[in-house]
Amino acid sequence: DFIIQPNEKVWVYVPQTAMIADLDHPILQSYVDTVLQGCLQWGGEHMCDQFVQTTLDWSPFFLNDTPSSRRPWLFRKDYTTIDRILSLYPSTNFANRRHPEEFASAHLIKLLRGSWSIPRRNQAFTGREQELLEVHERLTTTTIGAASTTTANHVSSTTAKLAIVGMGGVGKSQLCTEYCYRYFPSYYGLVIWLNAQSAENIVASFRQLMADTTPSGTQSSHIKDKPAEDVICEIKARLFRSTIPWLLVFDNLEDVRLLEMFVPAGSTGDTCMGHVLVTTRLTGKRSGIEVVQTTMMLSCLRPNESVELLIRSAGEHNIQTEDQRLSARRLADCLGHLPLALGMAAAYMYRCDVDCSEYLARYI
Repeated sequence: DFIIQPNEKVWVYVPQTAMIADLDHPILQSYVDTVLQGCLQWGGEHMCDQFVQTTLDWSPFFLNDTPSSRRPWLFRKDYTTIDRILSLYPSTNFANRRHPEEFASAHLIKLLRGSWSIPRRNQAFTGREQELLEVHERLTTTTIGAASTTTANHVSSTTAKLAIVGMGGVGKSQLCTEYCYRYFPSYYGLVIWLNAQSAENIVASFRQLMADTTPSGTQSSHIKDKPAEDVICEIKARLFRSTIPWLLVFDNLEDVRLLEMFVPAGSTGDTCMGHVLVTTRLTGKRSGIEVVQTTMMLSCLRPNESVELLIRSAGEHNIQTEDQRLSARRLADCLGHLPLALGMAAAYMYRCDVDCSEYLARYI
């Protein structure tokens, strides 16, 4: 074991600002080499191995910046031992380490990250905790399955798809909006929201997205004149090459064939899979919705969620007493616990300063 003697100095590097590696600030192989060479010198392979195992926040943004990186024997001391130890642990993302020219190509998609066109978050969003967890579980479970499923002539797409199906006003879009805010940026590095009522709407969104993510002065003025096919191919190519998890939301989809037209077939690696979330009223085999790997039927709110939504949206002063809460429960029952209807009733109570008991007596 490595033992520090009483008369020895120990230098500790403490960064002024801690940050996670990203495309602009990748982990550098030259820095890793310096640290691990010190471990090998003072504690041998055991110390080197322990350092790698106990180090957190390794990243896919791993740049092999050493001179003549394709000929490590020229400049990298102990490179065989260091690379062998790094490769033993998937957490190091050693498989994602890139040479400079490979890493530079990633800058082509540098601006395609963040969130785009997501509707404003509903501050009165209530309940649906079980459904939100189910959406994430289904998407990530489908991703794992898709990555390993093959047939004789086909490798399954690594783009997982989930359709949220339900009648109008049941809250499909609200659920997906909340999902986007819950899991960006903690899980997804890129979220794109699309109005999917028609191919023309999606093309217009892709064109605007391309303009928004193209640096000024680099052909941005010509984007509006690009053929639709070129715009679609460019966005799909960027998503395919993306090194970050991404989510495409097709809101109010009316033709499932559009998914094949606008969604990339997969990604450049098993660790960077895309997810597609669809909201639609389409049901049954004739709708073709079965092309989506999995669907989730969304029902109306549970009674306690309906009352909570009324309280949040109408204001607590309008549903304050026990009688008013009972009125809120009766109102929710009368409206079938449909989120859209509940929201409209709550908005009226809030704007007109009418409590729930009075609203129930007047209109129900």
